[in-house]
Amino acid sequence: MNGITEYIRTGTLPGDLKQAHKVRVQAACFTLIGGHLYKRSFTGPYLRCLGHSEAQYVLAELHEGICGNHSGGRSLAHRAHSQGYYWPTMKKDAAAYVKNCDKCQKHAPIPHMPSATLKSISSP
Repeated sequence: MNGITEYIRTGTLPGDLKQAHKVRVQAACFTLIGGHLYKRSFTGPYLRCLGHSEAQYVLAELHEGICGNHSGGRSLAHRAHSQGYYWPTMKKDAAAYVKNCDKCQKHAPIPHMPSATLKSISSP
C-alpha cells in the first residue's frame, strides 16, 4: 500500500514497467483523504486502509474487546470490513489471530471424529 500512497501523493511510479502498471491500476480504487489512504468500496462507504500494527489492534478490539464475542476468523474479518477498515491480508490475519487466541483454543468444541478414515476389517 506504500507504493499506492506514494503514487497518489506525488505521482512517482516504480522503475519496473510491470510493477508501475500494477500500481497505476490498483491506485484507481484508492484515494487520500486528510493524509490517510482509503479504499473505495463497491456498495458502502470508504474503507480506511490500516497498517500491520493498526490492523492487529482492530482485530484485538473486535475479537476480545468490550463488545468482542470471540468469533471465528471469517466473521472477524467480515466485522472489520463492515466497521469500515481494510488491509490486503484481512482474512489471513483474522484466521491467524483466532488460532493464536488462548481462550478460543481452550473453550472450542472438540470434534468427535477420528483423525483418519476408518477401515473395515472382515472376520476370518
